[in-house]
Amino acid sequence: SAALAGASALDEAQFRASDGADVRLDRVAARGAVDAVLRESNLASDTRVEVQIDATRIEVRLERPVTLTFLRVLGARSQAIGAHATASPKTG
Repeated sequence: SAALAGASALDEAQFRASDGADVRLDRVAARGAVDAVLRESNLASDTRVEVQIDATRIEVRLERPVTLTFLRVLGARSQAIGAHATASPKTG
């Protein structure tokens, strides 16, 4: 998933400087990893993507409208659907 790819982007300089005690994300590299996965996913153009990254966690949310074919008879035309994933870097 995009969140897992982002969580693998560690701040290697900080990790090495702390002898492995401080495991943090490199925010720029994490966002780049998320973007690469999403590009390869061929998401619909109307998909809304929200990415939140801090030092220890990344969250990716996707949302897009879908046409409700069978519910049109009740007046419902579309509904937003979505997914989200959260990941954190781990060592050991």
